[in-house]
Amino acid sequence: MKSLILAIGLACCQVTSVKADLAILYPVGSESFPGNGKQTILWTNSNNLGVTLYLDWYDTNNTLVTSDYVLYSTILSSGTNSFVLDSPSRFPTNYQYKVRLVGTNSSVNITSNSGLVKITDPASLVGQLTNQNPWLPGQNRNVTVSWSGFQSNDTCSLILESPTLNRADYGFLITNLVMGSGSGTQSFTIPYPINPVAAYPPASHDLIDGTHSFVLINPRCEITQPFGSIDMVTVGLRMYLSSVGTSYILKGESNECASIILDATLATNN
Repeated sequence: MKSLILAIGLACCQVTSVKADLAILYPVGSESFPGNGKQTILWTNSNNLGVTLYLDWYDTNNTLVTSDYVLYSTILSSGTNSFVLDSPSRFPTNYQYKVRLVGTNSSVNITSNSGLVKITDPASLVGQLTNQNPWLPGQNRNVTVSWSGFQSNDTCSLILESPTLNRADYGFLITNLVMGSGSGTQSFTIPYPINPVAAYPPASHDLIDGTHSFVLINPRCEITQPFGSIDMVTVGLRMYLSSVGTSYILKGESNECASIILDATLATNN
């Protein structure tokens, strides 16, 4: 009986240790970080783990040069966490780098490393719109996109937005481009966006009448480049005031100061 009670007591008092986890999700290695972009470093960690993020420097022979450059340090709850590495251009391009995470709590000290990455010269995105006349339904527009300084198979989104129309976060996805090489040029024939897909929130906007611009966005490096203004025509009739000059109005006189213009571009009759 005593043996049975002792066995039960030991079973009740047994403590299961909780394993602490830490793992880098991005970068994994072989990525290039353009000097003018941003990089969102991602990792997972277990609950209440103190995390310190380092950037280790290596020379061209993969020899460690320095390992004490701290980017970020804090205590985190469990889950997927991130840190945005801004302005990589402050780091020399003649080194290679690894992201190193060190996690600590009262009982453990664990480390997770990325593979080697490169910091490169600034990348560029350039867009050209050949026809900037008002864009009417049924018409196409031609856009040429050139890029350099990216890594193979990076992506780029072509967005149509209207920052001048007081619509915050208003943008429609026109097309996505896969940049098959680090530098190149690609041309697109784009139909009028009848049912455009929202590129970023809020997603409830419809295409509205007025001046829009094209924007190129590389999401991995958060590089954004606007180009080309164009007047989107979405309604049949538009009226607006057009100034024709400045004059003094004297008592008893009448002078024309402005004209009301009726734009009937999309009207169903003349």
